[in-house]
Amino acid sequence: MESLFVAIKLGASPRLIKLVRNTQVLLRKERIKWIPDMELHVKLATINSLGLDKVRTIKDRLNEVVGEMSSFETVIRGFGNLGSHTFWAGVEQTPEFVVLREKINAALAEFKEPDQVDFVPNVLLGKINSLSDKRTFFKIIDANRGADLDELEVKEISLVSSELKSYGPVLSVVDRVLLKEPELEEVI
Repeated sequence: MESLFVAIKLGASPRLIKLVRNTQVLLRKERIKWIPDMELHVKLATINSLGLDKVRTIKDRLNEVVGEMSSFETVIRGFGNLGSHTFWAGVEQTPEFVVLREKINAALAEFKEPDQVDFVPNVLLGKINSLSDKRTFFKIIDANRGADLDELEVKEISLVSSELKSYGPVLSVVDRVLLKEPELEEVI
């Protein structure tokens, strides 16, 4: 296992995938390595390199803190970029999202890599090698900056391993933790 991270996997997100496909057509001449649909995720925490003996502890802690939480919804909102290196879609930090991330950070503090910059939840859509038409790229981002791109139902989190190969990273789900179904409020 090269590295581990905790993530919300997107699975099939039809509206977002359709929008990404349309964007890929508009940016077809650009050198962007697009993330495969089934690997789209929101990274919540990156784990330091460690031995397999610690993975069981990480799984147990995630089950303890995440398993007690109820599933919730948030919104994938707007395109963004980190310089000219990455292209992403933002994720709204609902109160439930913030609590989920805080619980994960607290439970995994001794294993987690510190955030390098302020955390901005996002779905990485592509890694940019080079842009020949920056104007079109930034026009697409500006046109979709605040747009609601899709809904995201958070029902589980995944512990994912990433092994770097010569052709790019290979992601494998090590463990999944289901969030509880929300309790229905009684209507009187």
